[in-house]
Amino acid sequence: MDRLNDSTCPISTCKNTVKLQIGESIVTLTFTGKSTENTRAKLVALLSEAYSERVKKWQ
Repeated sequence: MDRLNDSTCPISTCKNTVKLQIGESIVTLTFTGKSTENTRAKLVALLSEAYSERVKKWQ
């Protein structure tokens, strides 16, 4: 069960942590409240893409 979509879940327990590793960097995202799997997936994809573009500019 995805606790983040449960409206009866207290905010303090409605957490989902995603670790995103790109190259040597690790970013930890903590979602709280009623976020959907689709929202989390989109955010992770956007961050990954933005970070990858940034790394290309540095090289």
